Amino acid sequence: MSKNIAIISYHTDPFSSLGGDTSGGMNVYVRELTKSFSKLGFKIDIFTRSHNPRLEKKQFPSKNSRIIRILAGPQNDVKKNKLIDYLNLFTKQIFLFSKEEKNSYDLVISHYWLSGVIGKKLCEKWRIPLILRFHTLGKQKEDVLHSYAFSENKNRIETEKKLSKFCDAIIVSSNNEKKTIIEDFAISPRKIHIIPCGVNPYFFQQKKTARKKLGLKNDIKYFLSVGRIDPVKGLDLYMHSLKFLKLINPELKFHALHIGGIVKKNNKKNNFKGLNGKDFQSTSQTKEVERILSLSKKLNVYDNFSFIGSRTHYELSYWYSAVELLAIPSRYETFCLVALEAASCGLPAVAYKVGGIAESIKQNFTGILVPEGSTSEYALTLNNLLINKKFSEKLGENAKDRAQIFSWENTAKAEIKIWRTLKV
Repeated sequence: MSKNIAIISYHTDPFSSLGGDTSGGMNVYVRELTKSFSKLGFKIDIFTRSHNPRLEKKQFPSKNSRIIRILAGPQNDVKKNKLIDYLNLFTKQIFLFSKEEKNSYDLVISHYWLSGVIGKKLCEKWRIPLILRFHTLGKQKEDVLHSYAFSENKNRIETEKKLSKFCDAIIVSSNNEKKTIIEDFAISPRKIHIIPCGVNPYFFQQKKTARKKLGLKNDIKYFLSVGRIDPVKGLDLYMHSLKFLKLINPELKFHALHIGGIVKKNNKKNNFKGLNGKDFQSTSQTKEVERILSLSKKLNVYDNFSFIGSRTHYELSYWYSAVELLAIPSRYETFCLVALEAASCGLPAVAYKVGGIAESIKQNFTGILVPEGSTSEYALTLNNLLINKKFSEKLGENAKDRAQIFSWENTAKAEIKIWRTLKV
């Protein structure tokens, strides 16, 4: 079996800081899988767009892997809708790189639809298979954000459909995602392969140690939410749930913390209160933070909620281990890697039953899934888990045990099996 693989992660650098407009679970996915592919003896080249002139154009994150940052457009963060303007330039640069290094690849794996466009052009010329991993789909995002100014490229949905027909295989994380692609794009089920995400088992930290390290107060119950600051993450629904929680249990001392978003470098704030819209680098994040904080004031939960910016992937282990519950109020999730990471730390989750999240959270075993959009039931669930401490702890124990079956190496091995069917 040949062993030279090209991975395309055009719109986001897998090794960039988490919490930006485009950096999240996909970054972790590509980064961790690359490590596993490398350990299994494959040579991996990751091609991404250079967005920071201070970063090296070529890096070696592991023995058999390289990340190649391609100059295509301005070397700063560019909105995804504008990135389509540089697709051809990016593709040409990969062809030049391959020619100069006398490199040949046996397979291209594209992450996200923009990378799929690039992957299609590469595979047409090189005559090799293309595997797609969409991570999110335009139709699903459009459906859940119909009441917002949906700003995705107008050609995205049609392009995803064409890419699905062209590619040799599509990898998804859940049955829900597979079903959606089959129904929306009329794709054969045999082309679509379900492979769950992985998790690092070393994540767990002792609760007392973690709380002390983070400076959390012992008389306050803490909830944690983690993710990009984006309307799809449902933080507005969360504010309504927190309002109901105060009505249900007015004596409860609680604080909800949200990790995510890139804070300006000159920002010196490092407490659990004080980050507002102007503290964030991204215009879209600034707008969303201001919207959520404004809503929190109207609902009288401003003092119970804080944006605290991004944290490194390793630092998250302390947060997952220190708090009482993981809150996932998202309007849509294809799988929800955050839930799996939290589970490895023994943290139960409360989420809306949307997308493929039911395959990362097992109902009444590792967490609780609430009917979509029901903010009052979400609040009741949070309260019930705090009151019923034994049940909550049992969910956490179950979550930690179940997380052990998910590993990045298993995810990588499952994907390699698909490569073999394509005669790579």
